[in-house]
Amino acid sequence: MPDVRARSPRVRRAAAGAAALVAATLACASPAAAARPSTTEYRVTFHAEMSERWEFRELSSRECTVGRCVREEKGAGSARITLDSAGPTPVTVLRTGGNAAPMIHVGTDGLALRGSYRRDGAHTTDYSGEWESANPDEAEATTGCGARSFKTGLGFDWAGRRELRVVTAIDQMRADCPSGPPNFDWDDGAPDLSAVLAAASRSRFGKTRQFTVRGQRKWTGTVPPMNRTDPDDTFQRSGSVEATWQWQATFQRRKR
Repeated sequence: MPDVRARSPRVRRAAAGAAALVAATLACASPAAAARPSTTEYRVTFHAEMSERWEFRELSSRECTVGRCVREEKGAGSARITLDSAGPTPVTVLRTGGNAAPMIHVGTDGLALRGSYRRDGAHTTDYSGEWESANPDEAEATTGCGARSFKTGLGFDWAGRRELRVVTAIDQMRADCPSGPPNFDWDDGAPDLSAVLAAASRSRFGKTRQFTVRGQRKWTGTVPPMNRTDPDDTFQRSGSVEATWQWQATFQRRKR
């Protein structure tokens, strides 16, 4: 099971910073500016999901003393993660006036989420020809594959004037389940839910009764390819991986 906890340091730091700013802003405002800061209570429903697929093949075939020596390594797999809030969860939006971004306070431990993480795959190495008798075929363990549940916390942070992101921690490592070769080269960094930026208008927070914020991003990667076609020493290698994260959060203002 992924070792992910609601009280992850990353989420706690973001939530604690927001809480401290809320308290300091309201407590230290001068009488003239006391009416400027405002808070609005919302209920938030959150959902996120990740899908991943990968495949890999490496073939070596060369002339040996008698016949050929052949080694073929291949694999394929997939993964899926879903995250959901238990239901509409209370959050507080603080506006301090001016050009300051609205702060979204989700509590000390972050917005509580329940997750499901499923990974499946196979990765084998087969020998044939002269190599067959001296090299037993190999297969990576799959006892760790399947679905697991976990819990984590989440916060919100502004990445720009019109871009909102989530702050969370999800451990996608899974022992004893193939997840592809170690030499995948991601085109733009490894997949990360916190790197998914959603277009969001700051003016909606605290002013609009109900709205939804959505974000999505896709990552692709490859294994450095090779295709040596020498009949006496053939070598081929190829592989690809694709992953997509998407999330949405619906904010509904609480009735007073």
